[in-house]
Amino acid sequence: ITIVLGVLVSNNTSGQTQILELLPPSLQKQGPPAVAKVKAIDGWSVNFAIEGDNYYDGNGRLGRLAGAGEGADPLDRPSLPVMDGFLALSSRHPDWNGSETHLSADIRSPEVSDGAWDLVLEAAGETGPITLTYTLDGDLPPAMALIDLLERKVYDLRSADFPAVVITDYRKPVPYGLRVIAGSAHYVATGTRETLANLPTKFALLPNYPNPFNPATTLRYELPRSAKVTLKVYNLLGQELVTLHEGWQALGRYEVIWAGRDRAGRAVPTGVYFAVLQTDDRTIVIKMVLLK
Repeated sequence: ITIVLGVLVSNNTSGQTQILELLPPSLQKQGPPAVAKVKAIDGWSVNFAIEGDNYYDGNGRLGRLAGAGEGADPLDRPSLPVMDGFLALSSRHPDWNGSETHLSADIRSPEVSDGAWDLVLEAAGETGPITLTYTLDGDLPPAMALIDLLERKVYDLRSADFPAVVITDYRKPVPYGLRVIAGSAHYVATGTRETLANLPTKFALLPNYPNPFNPATTLRYELPRSAKVTLKVYNLLGQELVTLHEGWQALGRYEVIWAGRDRAGRAVPTGVYFAVLQTDDRTIVIKMVLLK
């Protein structure tokens, strides 16, 4: 049996060249036996591990440590590239570098006391339930909550009775959402209430705005769980004009702009049109009026 191992190196030293020497055990330099050193960290961190029947990821980490900033810095660690089968837990930043950035370690400034981390769990090739566990290090903030967005459950990360979180309703094409809120007791309690209050509770296709419209209108819809979604526009004769979205989407609220054109890019005439949102088990229709 031949086993091939790959090595992936991430260099967070602001473009500085680093030289690494990788040697097999028989050629490594001999030295004194390693001595384990225990040092209290300057700040705090949460170290997550997720495990399924086939895969494991123990790289998830968040917290506030000396030397870190609120933005990207060398203490943050980008997520590893994924393979055909994997488990991964990462923190996401939609506003970094003009695109969404995923970090396996999201470490922020200890000068800021309150904050929230949006986590995504992604899986491929996993067949069983996924178990999430964690360890805590350092001088912890007064309150820390983990929110399972799909199940709408809240866990106290500082509780000695914290159960292992078992996730079963993950959908492989889309990420599973979690949120960690840490800081003062008031901040965590308020942030938890607002997070739960803002979660969609039912499938909905809201009235478009403006309506009547010319030349474009915005369509908004809500998903209380991950779903395969199709959003199309039809005319009064029932003819399909354009597909605005088709594919899997995670729990959340979405907006799509229809510019009053068909799939070929041609402007449609004044008239009544219908937006149709479909999932596996429901269809929602709204009427739109285009006036020129």
